[in-house]
Amino acid sequence: MHTLRIILSALSSNCHRWLVPRPVRGLVLLTPFDSLANMAKQLYPWLPVDLILQHPFPNVELMPQVTAPVAILQAGRDVVVPPAHQQALARVVPVLAFNHTVAEASHAITEHPDFPRQLGHALAALQTHK
Repeated sequence: MHTLRIILSALSSNCHRWLVPRPVRGLVLLTPFDSLANMAKQLYPWLPVDLILQHPFPNVELMPQVTAPVAILQAGRDVVVPPAHQQALARVVPVLAFNHTVAEASHAITEHPDFPRQLGHALAALQTHK
């Protein structure tokens, strides 16, 4: 069994699309989002986002292909990736081993005092998930 576990944050969480065919033991996603296009449409409803955005980062469409267990740490006060976009991605994860919102955390979730403990819980959930 492979022991590789990967931690991806925000925009880099889109990198899981390259990991889909590779055997990994688990993914930890920090403040991930459903798609860049969806976030842009919410922020700029008057813009033709689908016409101007070259890279929509459709995580919500790609995530169902991920077979490794996934742990998600969401930030409750994230203004860069609003919680609704984090939750939308969590809903389509096929093997969701851990999903926790650090209520008082901003997008810089790694700087929150509770982050190390929650990351430990996420990694433990991946370790025990079969």
